[in-house]
Amino acid sequence: MDPQPTKPPSPHSLSDPTNPTLSQPTNPTSTHSLSDHKDPSFSPPHPASQHFSPETALAAALHRLAHATPFAALGPLFGLEPPEAASAFFSVLKATCTHLSHLFHLPDPIAFPPPPNLPNCRGALIYARFPIAQNAPKPFREPNGQASVLVQAVVGFDGTFADISAGWPGRLKPSSILARTALFSRGHGLLQGPKVRLANGFEVGEYLVGGPGCPLLPWLVTPYGSGSTQVDSSGFDAAHGRAMGVARRAIARLWRFWGLLSERHRVEYLEYLPYVVAGVCLLMNFMVRCGEGWEEREEECRERERERERGDVLELEGGRDEGGERIRDALAHHIALLNQPPHQ
Repeated sequence: MDPQPTKPPSPHSLSDPTNPTLSQPTNPTSTHSLSDHKDPSFSPPHPASQHFSPETALAAALHRLAHATPFAALGPLFGLEPPEAASAFFSVLKATCTHLSHLFHLPDPIAFPPPPNLPNCRGALIYARFPIAQNAPKPFREPNGQASVLVQAVVGFDGTFADISAGWPGRLKPSSILARTALFSRGHGLLQGPKVRLANGFEVGEYLVGGPGCPLLPWLVTPYGSGSTQVDSSGFDAAHGRAMGVARRAIARLWRFWGLLSERHRVEYLEYLPYVVAGVCLLMNFMVRCGEGWEEREEECRERERERERGDVLELEGGRDEGGERIRDALAHHIALLNQPPHQ
């Protein structure tokens, strides 16, 4: 059995308020807040004399992240006592969130352009569930009885994570989560590139695509849905779905490569789960930007995506905004014009 953690530090935001690449819950004292990776109060929950090298700590941490190895079994693999293995693991997580946080950013739109039918789109906003122990507090239990935390993520078209907000109770709706994160208040600040003129003459600024549970905003464009009476909706929804697929595959890769995310985390470790999620997202970004190839694994990721349909949280309605509706209608008309057959 893993050693019991000591009392976790008071929750803070994982975000540095001066760092525009990390999303910050607006209420940093609530249970769903992220821990501040620069907060000196964060320390491994299992203090131990550190008689191990950084290389050993890194190897042990990666092994646990990949295989969900309990500390009691992890220690002997690397010549560590279980408390030392726990200390090594959490120390690596802290170092990852501290020193690799610059890897949270949107990719270069020239090197990684948006889908052809969605000009000036910079990425996709997605929500994913991660399981936790069934004895979790009531806010974390879904209507079906399962307990989970929600993660809000922005994924760029290179498949990397540009923004993460983790640890939200599983009963919350995406729209209520977004409104309480710094991403909501600074959406336009994150997307400040030049406008692009569409085929119909409408100029559109940078924006993200989001699922139907998200609110429709000028910088966050959601699909019309099957009940829409908009003439050009089907072409837009098809393009929107392809763009969202990039984010779904990024989440599927997390589950494929990091087995710890599929484990039901014990309640006493709940405060540290945002660190785990942020850490593996940063590691994935590092791997992608170091040229790690995904081609041979894409079909496996799609299969994992199909297996884990709960990873993308879908709601029937996320709210409307007149500015967002104008942009979505303009994009739909743009796609319809592009799809028209050439005149004979």
